[in-house]
Amino acid sequence: MAKSVTLADIGKRAGVSAVTVSKALSGQTGVSEEMRQTILRLADEMGYKRPVKTQAAVVGTQVIGVIVSERYLDENQSYYWKFYQGISTCAVHEGCLAVLETVTEEEEERIQVPKVIEDKKADGIVILGAFHREYMHMINRMSLPKIFLDAHLLAEPCDAVVSDNEVGSCLLTDRLFELGHEKIGFVGTPNATTSIDERFLGYIRSHLRHGRQVEKSLVVLDRDRLTGDVNYEKYFQLPDQLPTAFVCNCDLSAVYLIRKLAERGLRVPEDISVTGFDNYVPGVNGTDLSLLTYENDLDTMVQRTVFMIKRKMNRKRHLPGTVVVTGRIIEGNSVRRIGDPIPFA
Repeated sequence: MAKSVTLADIGKRAGVSAVTVSKALSGQTGVSEEMRQTILRLADEMGYKRPVKTQAAVVGTQVIGVIVSERYLDENQSYYWKFYQGISTCAVHEGCLAVLETVTEEEEERIQVPKVIEDKKADGIVILGAFHREYMHMINRMSLPKIFLDAHLLAEPCDAVVSDNEVGSCLLTDRLFELGHEKIGFVGTPNATTSIDERFLGYIRSHLRHGRQVEKSLVVLDRDRLTGDVNYEKYFQLPDQLPTAFVCNCDLSAVYLIRKLAERGLRVPEDISVTGFDNYVPGVNGTDLSLLTYENDLDTMVQRTVFMIKRKMNRKRHLPGTVVVTGRIIEGNSVRRIGDPIPFA
């Protein structure tokens, strides 16, 4: 059926990424005309409905522009595809349409106004994930109705929907202390995104609750502070004196950490325990290892976001500010209790 066709499905047939398909269908630059025509033809053949050209013209239909950084939509960052798919589905149920626009690193650096805003194609905007601070401030100061999702600004007022990052990270760190770990590291670059900052604060909060001090040497950076780019070769530099456990700011960083530990001949959880965050990695490097992680309630986050942006587009009263949505711990076998026998390898 047509509804089951995704951007990734079209990309697979065309031999390109889902990001390229999105650009072609939404009229963005960065795609050759030949490839654009190929993608348009495949989309029609496969039954994919393009909302901007086929349905947005319907009288009374409101369009929600969803803006996301291109770096979040590669093969290792499928988490944000889930968010967009949820927004798109929820928007249809609310009588709206969602249009995705990806922003390149160059466009971010130039603080270029998103095309969906510049061309007045959207009645409201959802800013999905973090951007450079200057870019986020630029969008926040525009008069168009807007909601930040999974990120927010601290320096100026904004409407946002986020997960309870600090609580989730605190609970994960608490679990490690309860399992007898005394030295616990953190993987993530503080001051890179508000989400990482909040998860780092949760890690610190747990240490305070257990009368422990955070050791600076056990904080392992995972990405560029300015661009947010995760780089396995440049970052993930392990300390000389390793802790017995690590709390990672996201599942992807946890997978990279486990890979880095394996290069040193260390096993998880036999030698070192590792936790993730977000619950979007189905498996670890083709093994039976599953992460102890924290799952964000994506459905509720998406529903709140669409509800809020629709009210703002219709100029209805709403409660401004940041909405925090509670998640839950997902059990995994990536941690073990200190003192328990180590299985024979």
